[in-house]
Amino acid sequence: VANPADSLSLNRIINTPARGIGPANIALLTTRAAELGLPVGEVLVKREGWIGLSDRAAQAVSDFARRVHRWRSLATGTAPPDHMLQTILSESGYERLIEQDWPEAERADALAHLRELIAAAAEHTSLTDFLQEVALLTNVDNDDERDAVQLMTIHASKGLEWPIVYLPGLEEGTLPHERSIAEVGGVEEERRLCYVALTRAGEQLYLSHVKKRQKSNRNPSRFLDDILSYGRERKQARGE
Repeated sequence: VANPADSLSLNRIINTPARGIGPANIALLTTRAAELGLPVGEVLVKREGWIGLSDRAAQAVSDFARRVHRWRSLATGTAPPDHMLQTILSESGYERLIEQDWPEAERADALAHLRELIAAAAEHTSLTDFLQEVALLTNVDNDDERDAVQLMTIHASKGLEWPIVYLPGLEEGTLPHERSIAEVGGVEEERRLCYVALTRAGEQLYLSHVKKRQKSNRNPSRFLDDILSYGRERKQARGE
């Protein structure tokens, strides 16, 4: 969407979920793109690029190209990155693929990853800014040996521990995420995710929230009340 010349990323998603554009069709499109001297992403929208495809495959390519064109229009327009990302996940069928076809043991984590991604996108005003930060985080994650601050999602932190951990974003609509609040069992899943974050700290844990995010007022997360209540109970049990 952001880079029509990125053929590698296009190959990853052109038939995920399955939409009738299999490996043989992708190979034909790639060959045709080389003949025309164009990226595969541009060949999708050109009928001369469909030579050799069956009528059914050509229709599938046409439908997919139409969606990609719409998503690119959103990317170059004024649509917030999180809204655009939610639109793509829904219209591409990827979110539905996870909900219906993924193993049950992996489904909740996968959907939570998507919610985190959307929440992260909401912190940016453009797709370009968001992708630049994602690229930066990827570079940091690939260099775990550096003596430096590591910035990552809660899911990526599972099984790891640091002496000092900072957990920002503890407000309603972020943690728990606004979509989870409306889902049955969603808040409890977010509560478990919050617990994962809290238990990454070996010595010191810093929690924070904002009063306003992107000009919208925010209330402290309900999980902060749980944490404070637990602390009071512990103090009473110790007779303090």
